[in-house]
Amino acid sequence: MHSYKKLCIEALTVQTVSSSEEQMLVTYDPNEPIELKKFSDSIGALADEYHSYIRKNYKFSPDNFPEIRIREIRKGSIIVDLFNSVISGGFFDDADKINHGLEFFKNIKGLTSFFLGKSKEPPKNTTTSTVKNLIDMVEPISQDVGGNMIFHASGNGTINININQSEANLISRRGENWIAQQKIPTKKTYTKEIFYWYQTRDTFSNKTGDKGIVESIIKRPVNTYISNEEIKSKMIEGEFFNKYYLVDLVVDDIEEKPSLYRIINLIKIYDK
Repeated sequence: MHSYKKLCIEALTVQTVSSSEEQMLVTYDPNEPIELKKFSDSIGALADEYHSYIRKNYKFSPDNFPEIRIREIRKGSIIVDLFNSVISGGFFDDADKINHGLEFFKNIKGLTSFFLGKSKEPPKNTTTSTVKNLIDMVEPISQDVGGNMIFHASGNGTINININQSEANLISRRGENWIAQQKIPTKKTYTKEIFYWYQTRDTFSNKTGDKGIVESIIKRPVNTYISNEEIKSKMIEGEFFNKYYLVDLVVDDIEEKPSLYRIINLIKIYDK
C-alpha cells in the first residue's frame, strides 16, 4: 500500500537566473529524501524574503515588480527565474539593479553569520518575518544528519554560503529565540515631549481605549496608559482634543516600534 503523506524529492538544485551576467543557485544536498512540504516552504520563504528585500532596497513600478517563476523542471534540478521580462529585456542599465540578487544573498549571509555566532549583529532592518523566512529556508536539512545546503550567487562578484545540518539546526533554534526576544517589550524614558490625544476614555477607571500621539517619536497614534489619576484628570479636562501636553513618559517598544506610552509626569498644558 502506497503512502502519500510524505511525498519527497531525492536531490535537487534550485537555479535562479536574472540575466546572462548573474546566477543564483540554492543547492539542496540531503542525506535523506526531502519532504515536499518542507521543500515548497523553503522555496516559498526564499521568494517571500527576496520580494521583501527588493521592496526595501529598490524601486519598481507595480507592473514591473520582479516575480519568481519556475522556468523548467529537469532531473535533479529545478530552475526558477526570479525576474520578469522587464529585467531580461534589458530595460535597466544600472549594474547594481542587474546584480541585486548578489546583494540579496549577501544579506542572507549576514543573517546566517549572526545566528552562527560569527558576527555580533544581524543585518540592518532585520525583522521577525525575515528570520522566520530564513528558518524555513534551511528547514529541509535542519533535521537531516549529513545533509547540506549551498547558496551561491555570481555576477558582479561571487558569494557562497555552505550550511550543514548542525548549522541549519543552530540557525533554527537561535532564530526562534531571537524572534521570541523581539516580542518582549523594551522600555525607553523620554522627557519633556509634546503629547496630544487621538482618542480617550473620559474616566480614570477605563484602562483601555486611550491613544495619543508624540510626533517626535512616531506620527501615528499609540496606546496610552496614565497610572496617576490626578494626571489623567488634568489631561481630560475641558476641550482636551484642542490641547498639547508637555509630559515625561516611558515608551514600551516591540521590535523597535512603540507599542505603549506610559505617561508618568505632566509638566504643562498648551492650547493648540
